[in-house]
Amino acid sequence: MEFSPKTKLILASITVIVSLALGLYTKVMFVAQFYDPFQRWLNLSLYIFSWIMLVIAGFFVGKEALQLADQYVRQKLQESYNLTMDFQKKGIEKSIATTKKGFEKTKDIGKRTIDMHRKILGIDELQFRSEKKRKY
Repeated sequence: MEFSPKTKLILASITVIVSLALGLYTKVMFVAQFYDPFQRWLNLSLYIFSWIMLVIAGFFVGKEALQLADQYVRQKLQESYNLTMDFQKKGIEKSIATTKKGFEKTKDIGKRTIDMHRKILGIDELQFRSEKKRKY
């Protein structure tokens, strides 16, 4: 059975809390039952076990917290990357559309200007082209 990182973090945190409670309980019982040798060794053993449990659980809390933080950072970086790429693509598309629009407008103005000059000068299309070739 595989647990999610959040579940592992919660379980490790609970283990830390249990370890601290066990350590506190055995410390109190060690002092309270100091003259009974069996209870003294039992409480001392449990106290040492609680420290071992605390170190191991602390490692897992740190490990799981680090994995969750890494996952969160990766997700935010991916969102930022996607947003930046979308913004860049939209900018490129807009600049291409603006350039095409400007080119078409300039082309139309040029055609209207040539047509206006033809009308003013009274030149038809064939004559205009042949005069243009002779000059070069």
